[in-house]
Amino acid sequence: ALIDLVDNDEEIKDKDQKVEIIDDIRYSMTGVLMEMRKVDEATKILEALLKKEPDNPTFNNDLGYIWADNNKNMDKCEQLVRKALEEDRKLRAKAKEKVAADEPDDNASYLDSLGWVLFKLGKLKEAVPFMLDAIKRNKEPDATLYDHLGDIQLELKQPGEAREAWKKSL
Repeated sequence: ALIDLVDNDEEIKDKDQKVEIIDDIRYSMTGVLMEMRKVDEATKILEALLKKEPDNPTFNNDLGYIWADNNKNMDKCEQLVRKALEEDRKLRAKAKEKVAADEPDDNASYLDSLGWVLFKLGKLKEAVPFMLDAIKRNKEPDATLYDHLGDIQLELKQPGEAREAWKKSL
């Protein structure tokens, strides 16, 4: 209904602006759909958005994470999240944001997604550095990051480290 309202709003003259608003609404809907556990509906929207904007880091990250978290299309998850990191770096470089000379200041959410995807793919040792980097780069402590790290550490047979991560998560 909201999309129809925007689409029929005669006060929004610029067609590109209208399309952008509608795409923003659709993207917001994916979060709501995930909260409702409607994974297939959310992923259909993300796939459509990604088809229109294949280099959008947010769309790549979210689709890769959602698929991995729900054990779907596991062969594509890592590629999507790595592309999100790459495209995010390009966008920040274009915007000339200040980054360390030898390493880009990666988005903590994308690093978490990559760590989680690698965990779901059974690449446990490879996942840990991404999770630690996500925790380090996140401005505020994030329960999900520590929870993911704990899950990975438990699978690595590091119960003490996992327990500490989960305590931080709590």
